[in-house]
Amino acid sequence: MTSRIGRGVAAAGVLVALAAAPLRGQQLRYTGSIGWASGSYTFTERTESFTLLNGLALGGERWSFSVTQPIVIQNTGSVTYVGGMQIPTGAGRQTGGHQQPGMGGTESGGYETVFGDPILRASVTPQRGGLGTPSLELQIMAKAPVADPATGVGTGEWDTGAGVTTAVGVGLTFLFADVAVWSPGDMPDLELQTYGSLALGVGRPLGGGWSGLASLTVASAMIDGLAAPAALGGGLSHRLGEGGSLSVGGSVGLTESAPDLAIYLGWSASP
Repeated sequence: MTSRIGRGVAAAGVLVALAAAPLRGQQLRYTGSIGWASGSYTFTERTESFTLLNGLALGGERWSFSVTQPIVIQNTGSVTYVGGMQIPTGAGRQTGGHQQPGMGGTESGGYETVFGDPILRASVTPQRGGLGTPSLELQIMAKAPVADPATGVGTGEWDTGAGVTTAVGVGLTFLFADVAVWSPGDMPDLELQTYGSLALGVGRPLGGGWSGLASLTVASAMIDGLAAPAALGGGLSHRLGEGGSLSVGGSVGLTESAPDLAIYLGWSASP
């Protein structure tokens, strides 16, 4: 799973591409992405992560429910997926307990493939948007404890969250804002604080079914002494007929607790 920072860019790119194609009645949608993120975070050793996401969403005109399952390939246990973000915890693949920021991190032991924690999400849309009229979507989320916390990928506890997304079209420009709050479960040797995140973005159609997007994402710190993560992202998305899209993009970290660089390729399709 890429961080919420990376996933936010990908999701927003799909939103830009599909904004003019609302669901008609009840519809099933498949979404997927493959991403790569790299950073030293707060440690001396660099962590590289490859993440494959596969998700199914069932939705109507004003509601949706989705399940997303990540498969993570990572070369250290220093970075943990908490709620919707990658966080440098230094809690996996070592026997000495949580490693503090600035230390060497955890043992790499080569790349390890982990079946990650699935994320469940339900949303309702009390107000659908249009040109000059903002939309409003309310969400509740949960991350189920499937991955062994010893791998460093998961917390071993349930993470729960709630969010609000709004978007509005101003001429040919598409503006969006996403606010979320997560309450993560504590790891065996590390207490995690409730955190919030904010993503702001602007998109615009480029012609020929293509759209472009730029976004800024910031979040509060969930570990004492750790800088709040922030990243600047951008991407392109392309509509593929009815209900399908492709997106590509990336982000650069603005603080040491975010990946230095992340890139992704995403897709979606409806039967």
